[in-house]
Amino acid sequence: MKKKVTKEEKAYLEERLVQLEEQMANSNATIKDQGFRPAFCSGDGGFDDLPNYEMYQNNARLRQEISELRDTLDSAEVEEVSTEEIGLGTKFVATLNDLDGEVVTRKYTLFGGVFLALDQNTDFALVSVNSPFGKAVISKKEKDEFSYVTPGKIVVSGVIDEIISEKEVEEEPKQKIKK
Repeated sequence: MKKKVTKEEKAYLEERLVQLEEQMANSNATIKDQGFRPAFCSGDGGFDDLPNYEMYQNNARLRQEISELRDTLDSAEVEEVSTEEIGLGTKFVATLNDLDGEVVTRKYTLFGGVFLALDQNTDFALVSVNSPFGKAVISKKEKDEFSYVTPGKIVVSGVIDEIISEKEVEEEPKQKIKK
């Protein structure tokens, strides 16, 4: 079954895979250069319990993570970002109102929850499609209302103010955002 991801998530996964493969190559080179022996080998003094255990554990962890990333990338399908309704990867502006009377207008990005590098230079808060907020806003259009209950049993309602296209992200948004 294909796992839907945004193009940003796929790019992050590909970049992370390259990093891990470089770490693995460096680790293997270190093992070779230092003449490390394989684990569970017999030396002159008899059976040797796990020589260089940490190095081999690190290699095993790297192999496992590389394998998982490759599997994820093989089953990943990049979903096109909609500008008509909120879907995976959609950037949008929403005004939220909880029962305490607090009103917040912010920019959000809906993501699939696979992996996503956090960009500190963006004003968009990340919202997992699996969160109560994500489930409440998926498939909504501009001016649609929504509501959800937080895990802390707080009822939050809101309205989708704007769905932002990729081109508009590079420019200024249509409305001023309160933080």
